[in-house]
Amino acid sequence: MKRFAAHYLYLQGLGYLKQYAVEVDNDKVVGLSPCMAEVENTEWLPGVLMLHTAENWQDVAITPQIINEIPTDLSKDAWRLTHLYPYNFTSMMPYDETRHKQLL
Repeated sequence: MKRFAAHYLYLQGLGYLKQYAVEVDNDKVVGLSPCMAEVENTEWLPGVLMLHTAENWQDVAITPQIINEIPTDLSKDAWRLTHLYPYNFTSMMPYDETRHKQLL
């Protein structure tokens, strides 16, 4: 199992969670958890991790809203995980020059 953590995790259609980690096993998301302490096998990344179902992250309509918890009915099926950096944390939107890396 591998974990990716970042300043913010964006959940498509919901908003941002501050300092969350995404747990991945066999190329699938198996869990989300707040970053309370350093955990083994966690790769810390600057910027934003985006969980989305769109083919391309740029097709996702970003809602610049902070949420405090994960909805209980959130499905983890068919998610893609993209790392976005640098990121505009003032507007909570990507810059024109934001680079992306598909992690899942």
